[in-house]
Amino acid sequence: QVCGHFSKLFEVKGTEGMMPKMNELYLYVNEQQNLIKVLKSMVGLPADATTHQLLSAMILNELSN
Repeated sequence: QVCGHFSKLFEVKGTEGMMPKMNELYLYVNEQQNLIKVLKSMVGLPADATTHQLLSAMILNELSN
């Protein structure tokens, strides 16, 4: 059931396509986490700041420029 659900969600045909898609997803998520980490640092937020706090800080920073 889990494999079928994963295949349907990510449009993967057969089990041979699952590992490449999982690797792709893993890389994507890590890239996004790294981007958020860098952006938090750039606006002076702590690492545990929420995404909402990050976006608010970025908007305020843009409005002040």
